[in-house]
Amino acid sequence: KLVQQLRLKTGLRYNLEFHDYGTLPRYDVKAKRFKDLRPKE
Repeated sequence: KLVQQLRLKTGLRYNLEFHDYGTLPRYDVKAKRFKDLRPKE
Protein backbone atom coordinates (compact mmCIF):
# COMPACT_ATOMS: atom_id res chain seq x y z
CA LYS A 1 0.00 0.00 0.00
CA LEU A 2 2.83 2.45 0.80
CA VAL A 3 4.51 1.75 -2.53
CA GLN A 4 1.22 2.35 -4.36
CA GLN A 5 0.67 5.67 -2.59
CA LEU A 6 4.20 6.83 -3.36
CA ARG A 7 3.79 5.91 -7.02
CA LEU A 8 0.47 7.73 -7.32
CA LYS A 9 1.79 10.91 -5.71
CA THR A 10 5.22 11.04 -7.38
CA GLY A 11 4.79 9.08 -10.61
CA LEU A 12 7.91 7.06 -9.74
CA ARG A 13 8.41 3.39 -8.95
CA TYR A 14 10.05 2.38 -5.69
CA ASN A 15 11.73 -0.80 -4.53
CA LEU A 16 11.43 -0.79 -0.75
CA GLU A 17 13.08 -3.16 1.68
CA PHE A 18 11.73 -3.26 5.21
CA HIS A 19 14.05 -4.03 8.13
CA ASP A 20 13.42 -4.34 11.83
CA TYR A 21 14.16 -1.24 13.88
CA GLY A 22 17.77 -1.12 15.01
CA THR A 23 19.06 -3.79 12.60
CA LEU A 24 20.86 -1.37 10.26
CA PRO A 25 24.09 0.22 11.43
CA ARG A 26 23.53 3.93 12.08
CA TYR A 27 26.40 5.05 9.87
CA ASP A 28 25.04 3.19 6.80
CA VAL A 29 21.68 4.91 7.04
CA LYS A 30 23.19 8.37 7.45
CA ALA A 31 25.72 7.84 4.67
CA LYS A 32 22.94 7.19 2.16
CA ARG A 33 20.79 10.12 3.24
CA PHE A 34 23.38 12.85 3.28
CA LYS A 35 26.03 13.75 0.72
CA ASP A 36 28.43 16.66 1.06
CA LEU A 37 28.16 18.65 -2.18
CA ARG A 38 30.34 21.55 -1.06
CA PRO A 39 33.29 22.29 -3.38
CA LYS A 40 36.62 21.05 -2.07
CA GLU A 41 39.21 23.73 -1.48
